[in-house]
Amino acid sequence: SHLIGSDAPFGSLRLRDAIVPLLLQRLEVARSSGSLDFLVEGRIALCEVLSRSRARFRPAQIGDNLLKWLLRELDHARLRVSSVTATAEDTSEAVVLLRCLEKCASLHAVPIEHGPTVGLWLASQQTAIRAVAMTTLAAMTDAAPVGATPSWLGEAATLALADL
Repeated sequence: SHLIGSDAPFGSLRLRDAIVPLLLQRLEVARSSGSLDFLVEGRIALCEVLSRSRARFRPAQIGDNLLKWLLRELDHARLRVSSVTATAEDTSEAVVLLRCLEKCASLHAVPIEHGPTVGLWLASQQTAIRAVAMTTLAAMTDAAPVGATPSWLGEAATLALADL
């Protein structure tokens, strides 16, 4: 429903923090069983839950597990998107996963050390992927500790502006 993941309703943070691990568990089962429909819908549901949240994960382990899962899924997606036979579904998958990572970054669940991993997506041939990679890197930079300047920031800015 429209309330899932929202920070306003009663107990919604606890609901989000309960839903995310269950959703990751079901996504793992879907991956191992080859249930592509559930993988697509599950990723979109995850993105929706994250997009409605403004508070950090409690306990932090939920965010840590989500980050590990997202980075692994993005690694798999990068292989598919970079192949000669990449499809629109592959592009859509990468965009949804990067949007999830962007939201996690805004919730302070993505350390700036992961910038180079996200930066790889700036070289994508797909404009939608490059755009969400830029916003993900921006969210990571915004959430970085005060005074921290990521070493990858200059290179990412150069890549992001390469098409202009």
